[in-house]
Amino acid sequence: MGFDPISLATIGKWIGVAGSVAGTVSSMNAASYQASVAQRNQEIAERNSRKAIEDSQREQQDWSVEAGQQLAGLLAEQSASGISLSGGSSFLRRKGAEDLTRRDASRIREDGNIRSQNFSQQAADFGAEAGMARSRRKFSLLGGGIDAASSYISGSSAVNRARGLIS
Repeated sequence: MGFDPISLATIGKWIGVAGSVAGTVSSMNAASYQASVAQRNQEIAERNSRKAIEDSQREQQDWSVEAGQQLAGLLAEQSASGISLSGGSSFLRRKGAEDLTRRDASRIREDGNIRSQNFSQQAADFGAEAGMARSRRKFSLLGGGIDAASSYISGSSAVNRARGLIS
């Protein structure tokens, strides 16, 4: 019992088309998944960016309170020891402590801004990655359609050769 060459060619044509369609669906699903992961990563990075600013503001406030307590302790110590608070080394010591407090608060704020900018850049990168994955999905569909059409045409040529319609 043998198979008709026309039937075999027809089966081969449709297997080629089915393979192209399956490959297209697989590529599209992979691109969709990658876009979804990149989108979630973008959202996380944006949330981390906002959190970096909030954390640095909280840290700066905590530091300012702590530094204020230290300055108050310094004043109390100087006052209790009978040192004049209005001039000389006492004034310079307090002024230096206040300057250091402002500088430290500024550095805390700057560090938070830098962390926030880094997360914002990550978010932008993930957004671009998601966009590229969505583009890959579209082009997978286009390429898959062309592959399926090509498989169909090639298969039709084989069927026609088997029928003796073309040489």
